[in-house]
Amino acid sequence: MQLARDNGDRREEAIALCNLGLEYPFPGEVILTAFDIERTDIKSISRRWKRTQYIAIFNWLTKYKYSPDSINSLEIVRGVLESFYHFCELEAWEEAIKIVTIRLKFTVNEELHNHLYIWGYYRELIELYSRILGKLNPKWDAICLAGIGRAYNALGNFRGAIDRLDQSLDISKHLGARRSEGIALSQLGTSYRSLRDSFTAIDYYQQSFTIAKELGDRVSEGVRLGELGITYSFLEKRNKAIEYLQRSLWITQEASSKVGQLVPLYGLSVFQLQQGIYDKAIEYSQQQLNIAREINCVHSEGNALFSLGEARNGINQNSEALDNYQQALEIFRKIGAMENEAQVVSKLAKINHELGNRILAVEYCDRALSIAIQLNIPLEKECRELKQQLESSYE
Repeated sequence: MQLARDNGDRREEAIALCNLGLEYPFPGEVILTAFDIERTDIKSISRRWKRTQYIAIFNWLTKYKYSPDSINSLEIVRGVLESFYHFCELEAWEEAIKIVTIRLKFTVNEELHNHLYIWGYYRELIELYSRILGKLNPKWDAICLAGIGRAYNALGNFRGAIDRLDQSLDISKHLGARRSEGIALSQLGTSYRSLRDSFTAIDYYQQSFTIAKELGDRVSEGVRLGELGITYSFLEKRNKAIEYLQRSLWITQEASSKVGQLVPLYGLSVFQLQQGIYDKAIEYSQQQLNIAREINCVHSEGNALFSLGEARNGINQNSEALDNYQQALEIFRKIGAMENEAQVVSKLAKINHELGNRILAVEYCDRALSIAIQLNIPLEKECRELKQQLESSYE
């Protein structure tokens, strides 16, 4: 897998410079402990291609040793992922799963596949889950399908997400796997909210919240409350929205979950924007931005920058707002978050229209409309109306 997209990727630099920590002294030791690969008599393996795969795995898992001042964290991750694909070539699916779920202590203590999601490697995640899907058991099929659905949501492919998440939900219910059922329900909530079916979204989020409470999962409980709060904000149910968002922030802070706090902070900024309280919106967006950058959660960083742009646009800080929008646009394009990109370029089209920049306004509008048509999302109607407005004003 080519994890680093290009040498100029700011995320690569950020990941490489973060404080890397592992459960064991270095990745080779983690994996070798799990797989006993050192005890494998590679010379005794008769088939040459299979022997080559094991040699490659051994080399990748022992190449990079961890030290406190290491700047090779991205290379360590690349080595682990290369080993995953070699295990897949060997059809050693149990070993491949151990790679996916190895817990890495970067700025947050998460399993490898969750780190890839935080960093915004959505297409790589889809490829990873697809390699495992159907190779182990129904439990892992449910997890992989939910993972693909989550990545599709981030990319803006909401209908593709719903298809995978429905499959995951059916399997999870059949197995009685409550945790994976809760994940699928939560992501379905996100899909339907993005398609502006807020009442269906609330139903799914509520079911997911109930499961989180049942399992005693405080972080998930807090995050689900945040998602409910955001959805109620979109419905302009102010009292419920602020109640859920404040409870969400309190729970995730109490649980010391930096990833979890990003949801209510985003929701609170959206809520304050709706009320026209721009100074509070800036405050919450800046908190979200700081945490997102600290843990390299790139999608959340883009959302925070967009919210900052909205707030600064509201108080006529035009140059600062445009800078925030451009930064957000750059992030969304890099990670392939097309629905978010469409939102930003639609906003830029409106701003440039107001400033009398006809060429830019039309260019941005056409891009937003193209994405909205491709994704078949509700934004398409707004973009068509904006395009008609632009055409009539420039006749």
